[in-house]
Amino acid sequence: MSLMFEIVFDLKNNWMNDFKTLTAGWYSSQPVDFEYNQYRLLAYIQMVKNAYLKSEVYPILNDVKFHFDDMYSVLDRSNTLNNNWKGQLRGIDNENRKLLYDSSFQLSKELEEVIRTLEFSVPKLDSVIQEGKDIENFVIDNCLVEPVGLLPLYKKEGYLFLQNHKPAEIYIYRFSGRVLNSDNFGKAHVRLSFLHKTSRMIGESLTSVKRNIIKKFKELPNPATFVMSTKMVFPIELTLIPLAGKLIAECIED
Repeated sequence: MSLMFEIVFDLKNNWMNDFKTLTAGWYSSQPVDFEYNQYRLLAYIQMVKNAYLKSEVYPILNDVKFHFDDMYSVLDRSNTLNNNWKGQLRGIDNENRKLLYDSSFQLSKELEEVIRTLEFSVPKLDSVIQEGKDIENFVIDNCLVEPVGLLPLYKKEGYLFLQNHKPAEIYIYRFSGRVLNSDNFGKAHVRLSFLHKTSRMIGESLTSVKRNIIKKFKELPNPATFVMSTKMVFPIELTLIPLAGKLIAECIED
């Protein structure tokens, strides 16, 4: 391998690594070049799709939605301005009683590149969002969230028992406080804090596990407790926990 090839190879690797994340307003940052921005977006989308292949949905889906909303908003305002732009006033037609405009305004080369980037990116990100939603729905279809025992009247503090396709292994989380609305899709969710992992003995019920938790953490004598079980193994931190936060929020808001 030649030295020049090694240098180019290293530069390409670093270049592609830089493209794996997008900052806010990336499409108008230097260098403003349509072809360059195409590579940036496609590398980002490939990174997202690689995560999707592993059923990793969060926080990457929220990140894609953030960029889509930002770029769609800018493109929409640009289109509205173009459609309503009459041009610079250059005179009055007294005979026909109307104003005359010069509509020969030309976008700068840099702004043209930004608009081309937006028009290229928005439909692609929209497709990536739909793909992420499909994976999210697939995970939901393969999960079951149900209460452990009777739910108290006050349901905004309690515990989640997570069984990731292994009923004998239980990941225990605590949720508390108000329902948050920071999701880019407008979905409410609760924050979950990991407590510990435990193993359930043969014949031991979830109600028994709940009783042990109450004995250990006496500040919640009658906690709302839910179990989330899955039909197959999914990523815990990058899929199940964010999704559980949403599903529990739906349960305690009913």
